[in-house]
Amino acid sequence: MVMLGSKLYDSNSGLKCFKKDIYQKLEQLIPAPIDMSFSQYLTQMFNMLSETAVQEVLIENSERYAGESKIRIKDFFVAFHQNLRLSYSLKPKRLSYVCALLLFSVVIPYSGLTIFLKNSGMPVAGGIAIIIGFVFIILGELRQTAPERELARLKTKLKNEYHLNTVNKT
Repeated sequence: MVMLGSKLYDSNSGLKCFKKDIYQKLEQLIPAPIDMSFSQYLTQMFNMLSETAVQEVLIENSERYAGESKIRIKDFFVAFHQNLRLSYSLKPKRLSYVCALLLFSVVIPYSGLTIFLKNSGMPVAGGIAIIIGFVFIILGELRQTAPERELARLKTKLKNEYHLNTVNKT
């Protein structure tokens, strides 16, 4: 997930085993959703605490021969909403930079093309959009300190309690 900086391939599937007290501490930071994105929430939260806390074992899937997937377009939006929520709560700076980058990647070519083709100055919409992009960056910087502090405190406590930093990924 780009907005979280996660390198997990599939945070929604698989067997999950965890200590209940760790989950309860995570739930105090960000309440868990009650919909299908609970699995993703759980995996991403544990991964945020320690990359060694989550182990992924890739499996090969066979092609589907019968039946249909139960995943619908609505499920995509539920998962996307959960990713935005986690990003805003845990990595607001990263989320704001991604939003600003997306905005800049559209506005700068548009403004440059408009200036070149019309042989005129900066379009008003382009200037406003660039200002909005910088506002995203500033707000992300301002919002980042509280989650970083709380997450760092919880990481330290859990790493010491459960030795999460001593587990090696294979």
